[in-house]
Amino acid sequence: MLREAWIIGRLAALELRRQRLLPAMATAMLLILLGAIPFASVTMGSMVETVVDIGLAAMALILNLLAIILTAQVLHQDRERRTLHILLPRLAHRHSYLPGKFIGIALPLSVLLLIMGALILLCAALLGWSAWGALTAAILATLLEVWMVIAITLLFCNSSSQFLAIFGAITIDIAGHFGDVVRQLGEQAGGAAGWLATTVWYLLPNLSVLSLRDQVLSLHAIAATNPATIVLYGLTETALLITLATLLHGRRPVEGG
Repeated sequence: MLREAWIIGRLAALELRRQRLLPAMATAMLLILLGAIPFASVTMGSMVETVVDIGLAAMALILNLLAIILTAQVLHQDRERRTLHILLPRLAHRHSYLPGKFIGIALPLSVLLLIMGALILLCAALLGWSAWGALTAAILATLLEVWMVIAITLLFCNSSSQFLAIFGAITIDIAGHFGDVVRQLGEQAGGAAGWLATTVWYLLPNLSVLSLRDQVLSLHAIAATNPATIVLYGLTETALLITLATLLHGRRPVEGG
């Protein structure tokens, strides 16, 4: 099963490479950072902090959107081109299909994140940044966030509509970043509304845990976090989402097959 997943992932990664979208996004990131420097020079805050803040926010936004759109696009194209009708009967383990697609999308996006992260680190170094541990932690936490968003999109891609898959993934992505707000609403509301909000909070992937970007300027906030807990949560939640998506996909008949 692992061998089949790796082969599927490698083919998916090669397909994304042919689109030449990722180099364009890396170039866009460089332009954003270069544009942030003159903007930061006229703001009230520190120039390096403003540039780092803009860079981290832009990186997360670009990668989250790419994770959702590319995942939905890749799976929709497999159905549209009837690749599933050819591929699935030849697999010894049908459940290796979605994990393979995850690998094929996660690998190039991880490389893109490392390139973007390196650009942010280089820019920060040139401007005199000193809190390297906090900045590196925020970049690596974004990597786990992107993996989880890919897994969320895989879950929604069991829908036959590419639009619904993208819309559902974006909705959960946004809601997942406001998990703490949902929990607080549940604690304050009480009654049926509080129970509903608490239930939603438990069901939502807590992407806010992986978002250390807002804390990167506060060394005390970063120091208070437990890296092992964050990594464990990110990997566990991603694995659970992939497993659930795979089980649902295994029960879903191939259209027209």
